[in-house]
Amino acid sequence: MHEREVDFRMRLNGAQYLALPESLRGAVVIGMIDMLELASMRFTPREKPRVEKILSYASSLKEVELRWILDDYLSNAKTSQQYAVASNLIVALAEKIRVGKI
Repeated sequence: MHEREVDFRMRLNGAQYLALPESLRGAVVIGMIDMLELASMRFTPREKPRVEKILSYASSLKEVELRWILDDYLSNAKTSQQYAVASNLIVALAEKIRVGKI
C-alpha cells in the first residue's frame, strides 16, 4: 500500500496538510508547536503573553488532540485551507482558548 504523495514546496497550506495521512499530520503539528516555542523568544512584549498561553494550552494536549483541533478547524474553515498550516494552527488554538489575535 502506497501513501498519497503531497506536493508542496517550502510551505504547506491547509489543504495540503489535510491530504497527508493522519500519522504525518500528527508529526507536522508537533513540529509546528516546537517551532512556535522556539520562535516565541522573538515575539514582542505585546504578543508574548498570548503566545505563551497558546503554548501552555498546547503542552497540556496529546498529539492526537492537537491534530483533531487543527483538522476540525480546517474542515470548518474552507477558505483557510489556502493559507499556511502553521498560521491555521495558531488561529485554531487561539480560538479554542479565546486569547485573541496575535
